[in-house]
Amino acid sequence: SPELPKGYDYDYINAEVILRDLSVKDGRLVLPHGTSYRLLVLPPLETMRPEVLLKIEQLVADGAVVSGPPPSRSPSMKGYPEADRQIQELSKKMWGDLSVKQRTYGKGKILTDMTMKEIFSLLNMTPDFSTDNHAVLYSHRTLAGQEIYFVSNQSEQSVQLNAAFRVKGLQPELWDVLTGAIRPLPAFEQTGETTFVPLQLEASGSAFVVFRKEGRPVAKDLSANFPEPEVIATINTPWKVRFESDSIHRGPSETIILKELNDWTQSNDERIRYYSGKAIYTAKVTLYTIPKDEQLYLDLGYTGVMAKVKINGKYAGGVWTFPYRVAINNLLKRGENTLEIEVVNNWRNRLIGDQQLPEKERKVQSRYGKWKSDGTLQESGLRGPVRIIGIKKR
Repeated sequence: SPELPKGYDYDYINAEVILRDLSVKDGRLVLPHGTSYRLLVLPPLETMRPEVLLKIEQLVADGAVVSGPPPSRSPSMKGYPEADRQIQELSKKMWGDLSVKQRTYGKGKILTDMTMKEIFSLLNMTPDFSTDNHAVLYSHRTLAGQEIYFVSNQSEQSVQLNAAFRVKGLQPELWDVLTGAIRPLPAFEQTGETTFVPLQLEASGSAFVVFRKEGRPVAKDLSANFPEPEVIATINTPWKVRFESDSIHRGPSETIILKELNDWTQSNDERIRYYSGKAIYTAKVTLYTIPKDEQLYLDLGYTGVMAKVKINGKYAGGVWTFPYRVAINNLLKRGENTLEIEVVNNWRNRLIGDQQLPEKERKVQSRYGKWKSDGTLQESGLRGPVRIIGIKKR
C-alpha cells in the first residue's frame, strides 16, 4: 500500500533486517548479498520503535528515498514515555510540514501522500519489465554487471509477447530452463533506457532472459528469435502399447494396437480408463533423408504425465512439461527407425477406479481421501501428435 503499477517489483523487509543489513550506495538501498532498491515504502501505521526510525533517518541522510506517513509513538512500553517523545521529535524533524509532498532531507528525499505512479514519475523510473500479456510474470536480479530476468507464463496456453526490459546497450540471450541451452536473441529494439524483445513461452513455461554482452539487433521479427520448426515426419502408423497387468495396476495383459493416439480416460475399456502406471508405446518410422543443418527433435505433442524416449534402442531423454520434445540428433538413421516411448501417470485414476469396486476387491487406497468414485480423472497417456521436427541451426 499504495498500489504498485504493473512493471515494477518489490520485497517486504522487517525491522531486524533494516537495523542490521540495510545501507545506501549511489542513492539505492542495498543489502549485503547485492539486491538493491530505489525506494523504501513505510506501512500506514502510527507506530515505530525509536531505534528503527533513527536508522531510517540515517538512510535518508545518506541518500535513500522514503515514502509514507511519519510515526507518532512507539509500539512498545520500553522506555515509555521517553520513547514516544523521541519518535515525535524525530518525525517532526524529518517530515516537517505534512502538506508538502516532497521534502529533501540530507542527500535523500521524504515523500508524503503520493501515489506510486507519481513517485516513479518523480524519480524517472521506467518500468523494470512490462508487457500487455497479463499472464506473464517476472523477477529480476543484477549480478556482476549482468541483468538477469526470469519470465514465467502463468497460463495453460503458449503465448507470444513483446517484452520491455529496463536495459540499455546489451544483447538479450535466452537461457532455456529445461535444457540449459544458451543462445542469443537476434531480434530486439532499443529505445532510450528500454530494450524490447519479442518472446515466445510455452504453456506454463518459463525462461531466463539475460543481458551480459554488448550487441546490436540484426532482426526485428519473432521468427528470428523462435524459428518455426519444419515437420520432417509425422508418426501416424499404428502404435503398439504394453501396460502393466498385475493386480495393482489392472492394465490389459495383451498388447493394445492404437490406430490413433488418445487420452486413456476417454477409453471404453475400464482397464485403460482407470489405469495408473507405466505404458510403453512403440512404432516405426522410415526416413529417406536426414537434414544435416537442423537440430532435430521428437515432439510428443501432449503427454500425461511424464515420458522417456528411446530411438533405435538408445535413450534420448525425458519430458514432463511443454513443449514435450527431446533432441534426437545422431540417433536417427536412414531407413526404418524404432521409437519407444515410456509414459507414466500418477495414482489418481487407479484410486478413483478402485473406489468403484466392492471394498474387498480394492487394491489401491490412500489415507488422503480426496479421490472418490465420481472424481475427475487425470488426462493420461500419449496424446500426440508425435512428429520429428527440425529447427535451423544458428
